[in-house]
Amino acid sequence: MALQSLYGDKILALVNNIPQKDVVSSNYRGRARIISDRVSMATAANVASTIAFAKIPSSANLLRLSKLFFGAAGAGVTLDIGFKDDASISLSGKTAALASAVDVSSAGNTDLIVAPTIDKIGSALWEVLGLTEDPRKDLTLILTTGGAATAGGATIFALEAFFVVD
Repeated sequence: MALQSLYGDKILALVNNIPQKDVVSSNYRGRARIISDRVSMATAANVASTIAFAKIPSSANLLRLSKLFFGAAGAGVTLDIGFKDDASISLSGKTAALASAVDVSSAGNTDLIVAPTIDKIGSALWEVLGLTEDPRKDLTLILTTGGAATAGGATIFALEAFFVVD
């Protein structure tokens, strides 16, 4: 076996003396941001109800440290985690871009990012969503209920989203 010296894509740009302005700062020496929020669903919610949680820049690198915590929502209840359309950009089909059919029937937590594959690690959010270019907008992170209507009473959903920007 031969000894190898390997470099990550981000550090390779620095090793090869690519000018600093050409290195995407959200991938190297970017500023970390955290959004922490919670919502209490006080009454039974119908299937396809949505919870808007956060606005995240399309150029951000959403980190896998991000978590969603939830109380017991009732038998058969699932959540999709993704993004919704806004007036200037269509995100059709992206309502489950991060995770699909997460079982929230009993209390627990899940990684916020489940669906994107390993080749998307370190990518900007717009790339993870499969967009052809950066819309340069804040995108609305949403949860969408599925499976069955949520149980009556208070169900709490809490979000900790970690991301890196320039």
